[in-house]
Amino acid sequence: MAAPGRLGRGLRSLPTVLITVIVTAAVLVVLLLALSPTHKAAKTPSGKSVPSGQAVFAENLKNDQAQLDRGVLAYTTIGTLSTGARTTFTVLITDIGKHPPATSLPRDYPGWAVDHQDVPTGGIVSVTATCDNVQLKCEPESPARQAVLPASHPGRWYWALTTQSPGTGRLTLTVTTYDQNSQTVLNEAAPIEITVPVHATTAYRLETLAGTVGGLLRWIGPALLIAGAAAIWTRYRKGRRSTTQDTPAHPTPDSVPPTPRAETTNVPPAPPTDRPAPARHSNDPMATKDLTDRNGS
Repeated sequence: MAAPGRLGRGLRSLPTVLITVIVTAAVLVVLLLALSPTHKAAKTPSGKSVPSGQAVFAENLKNDQAQLDRGVLAYTTIGTLSTGARTTFTVLITDIGKHPPATSLPRDYPGWAVDHQDVPTGGIVSVTATCDNVQLKCEPESPARQAVLPASHPGRWYWALTTQSPGTGRLTLTVTTYDQNSQTVLNEAAPIEITVPVHATTAYRLETLAGTVGGLLRWIGPALLIAGAAAIWTRYRKGRRSTTQDTPAHPTPDSVPPTPRAETTNVPPAPPTDRPAPARHSNDPMATKDLTDRNGS
């Protein structure tokens, strides 16, 4: 009977053993992770530590930033524009090499406006333009990312600008320099704000007025049409009623206009004359004989 007793005690102690094994395995895993190369720099046979991947990446970024050149950004000057006008806006970035930061940037760009800040070059440079879309609308006509390298052609960016409404248009340039051909940003210059005055033309004023009147008519037009039609119908009914009352259905003696009398003219009597009356020719022989007898007597 002693053997079953010992077996029962062994079964009761089994969960304790399992818990001890699990805890020991967890501790070993934590120690292995703590001693892995990603958490602690490994050592070479000579005893020197090897930097981690993040440290290498940060060091490479610093080296790449130090290798950038200085650049000059210039853009076409824009005067006052009229509404509905369309023009081309150009940005030019030139790599001028490695110069000390205190060196002034060249500004001999006749016909161009030169920005005062340094634009890092020597790699991939991106230039984007943002317009307010109220007075101005921007449409890019060139790739945003371009290589701007020393002893090479400058980068050129083009946009089609379209004026929409009068006022002061605003255009913002954003210049970004990337690490090699990646999406990692090495430098982003301060935004460049450009203002463009836009004045209204006569055609724009007329179009605006027509649009305003059209909008009002769309709102109050049906009511005006109904009121005008009612007024015309009322006036027509009144005029027709007055005409019916003034004109009798059957003419009466009083309604027949009097016949105008012929005017008589006082003709003076003809004065007497001693001349004999003109002889009358007649075919009656008795009349002829009587006339002959009178003349003979």
